[in-house]
Amino acid sequence: MNFRIRSKFIGILVIASLLPLGIALIAFRWFGEHYSRQSEGIRFKDAATHFSESMTHSLTSEIKLFNQWCVLSSIASAVDLDQAELPALKEAEHNAIQATEALWPTLSNDSPRLQALLQNELALQMQAFMRKNPYFAEIFITDKMGRLIAATQKTSDYWQADEAWWQAAILLDEHMLNLEGLNYDESAQVYSIDITLPLYQTTATGREIVGVIKAVLDASPIFYDSPLSDVQDLPTQEVVLNSGQVLVNIQNNQIAPLTKQINPKAAARLSGKKAGWALEYVDHDEPSVIGFAPIHLHLHGSDLQVYGLRPMWAVIYRDDALVMAPVNRRVRQITQIGILLVGIFAWTGYAVASRKIIQPITKLRLASEAVSRTVRLEEEPKRRSKKQAALESSMLLKEVRSIQTKDEIEQLAQQFAFMGQRILGYQEKLEYEIALKTDEIESDLEFAREFQVKLMPQNYPHVQSPVKNDMMGLDFNHIYKPASSVSGDFFDVLKLSNSTVGIFIADVMGHGVRSALVTAILTTLIHNLKSHADQPADFLQLLNSHFYKIIYDSGELIFASAFYLVLDLENKTARYASAGHPSPLLVDRRDGRVVPLTPHLSNNPALGLFPESDYQTFSRATNPHDLFLMFTDGVFECSNSDDVEFGQARLKQLVEANQSTDLHTLMALIASTIKQYSEPHGLDDDVCLVGVEFLERNG
Repeated sequence: MNFRIRSKFIGILVIASLLPLGIALIAFRWFGEHYSRQSEGIRFKDAATHFSESMTHSLTSEIKLFNQWCVLSSIASAVDLDQAELPALKEAEHNAIQATEALWPTLSNDSPRLQALLQNELALQMQAFMRKNPYFAEIFITDKMGRLIAATQKTSDYWQADEAWWQAAILLDEHMLNLEGLNYDESAQVYSIDITLPLYQTTATGREIVGVIKAVLDASPIFYDSPLSDVQDLPTQEVVLNSGQVLVNIQNNQIAPLTKQINPKAAARLSGKKAGWALEYVDHDEPSVIGFAPIHLHLHGSDLQVYGLRPMWAVIYRDDALVMAPVNRRVRQITQIGILLVGIFAWTGYAVASRKIIQPITKLRLASEAVSRTVRLEEEPKRRSKKQAALESSMLLKEVRSIQTKDEIEQLAQQFAFMGQRILGYQEKLEYEIALKTDEIESDLEFAREFQVKLMPQNYPHVQSPVKNDMMGLDFNHIYKPASSVSGDFFDVLKLSNSTVGIFIADVMGHGVRSALVTAILTTLIHNLKSHADQPADFLQLLNSHFYKIIYDSGELIFASAFYLVLDLENKTARYASAGHPSPLLVDRRDGRVVPLTPHLSNNPALGLFPESDYQTFSRATNPHDLFLMFTDGVFECSNSDDVEFGQARLKQLVEANQSTDLHTLMALIASTIKQYSEPHGLDDDVCLVGVEFLERNG
């Protein structure tokens, strides 16, 4: 059963219900997304600010504490002044440093040389400080030449003067310190912030630097106090440089050093001095809600100057898909409930309207389709006759008359039933008249086809050489396949003398009845001008002149390509001329080759295009067993299922591959090949193929 009417009615009900539901869902989703992103962004911004302030406070406190300890403990005064005032390294001392540096990795913790650095007075003071301040993972002191003089544990190197932090610190004035933030310290084996201070003593010449002290601050405890540690599905928390390089990732109280870069657009947000939030692509293909806040050191009220700390930002973000998950769940719930209600309303409306509106309209539709098939002369299925179809239409019209809805539909049904019955009567009469006319047309076409075939040669002329003992003769064959009942292709064979014959082939534009009429005109003209047919060019010129006058008077644009070949057995020559026709092929069996007769001919217009046209006669000698193939374009313009033409090149290759076969076999092979090539749709144009072969006759 066809439900098109029902579908439209249900569609109207559904659209009327779904439209406000859809608008409500879109509005809810838009406001929900906006609110969720904004609230989550503000929360992440506040968390990043808290994280930044916590880290800033911890760093500032530890830096101030370390600086105060350095000042109050007079650690600088404990440095051996004599050692600190050593002049520039001499070669022997430099060699000693290099030797110690090379030996350093092999020293064990209990070796006397290492114990002298780990248990001296400076080392003991630093160890006491670290016990009171567990955030510090390592402290050591070098002299102003970079040699290690005290340490809380074995360092990775003995000589520190080649380190960047040392070279930065040795140039600092008093009350200055250098920071290197969030680096992995291989010596202390912690993710750290390095604090370096120059150590100054009072000498005879004034305050002079005597060494450098470095403290490795373990940054891990600073990150443990996560501002979102009580939230399930924690967002990503990172410390990022304003260049976009991620220094550290804090997740589930686990700190991991990273080497990745966040998206440049997200990194561009990390500028200025204010916290904020945004929707940006951070490190995934999907956008994320990101909150960010700068990390600053607050050393107000202190004369300490800090250098070296790179600008860092506390960044907290989560994929936008996770942020939108609650909104999406609520939208799905509302959608499911709304669709259920819409379905209930639509089904109720359909049930009410089906009996009163849709069923009567369906009867009208079925009846109109039956009448329409009859009016459009559509063929009925083979299992049903026209009588059965008419009976079915009458029964459907009776059902239409039975419609009683007491409204406009009933009035429409009655009017349609009356109109349909009248149409069926008219149609029956029309079909009878059309059948008579069709039989008449088919009879005329059959007569035209038979007439056109009879216009073409029924028997080939007998010609032979007049030379004594020359038994050379001609063998003819042709294949003619019109695309419809009649064709625009034709050929003719003219016996010009006992030893001379002319073969004419032409292709009138188009195909069908009009082209067939033109072939009859050309055939008449050919026979009227037969006395001039021994000269190909003159013959085509006369034929064109007479043909143009006839066509011009008709007011129609009609033309025909043609090729005329004259074979002379006495002189053993072939003379020919072309009027825009495809070049025939010569099978030269003596030289074993196939050549086109007019491969590059120009200025040879088709017949009927111009009132006066000049053509050129070509001549060549013939040999025994030469074979001439003349054809129309339907032979090589047939196409396969991929719409690729057979083409003249493929036709030439086919003839070359079978040039040793006789004329009849070769032409049958060509016909079967192009027929197979054009399957399954078949030949689209008329096909005419004429062959002439020189043969030596017996007796």
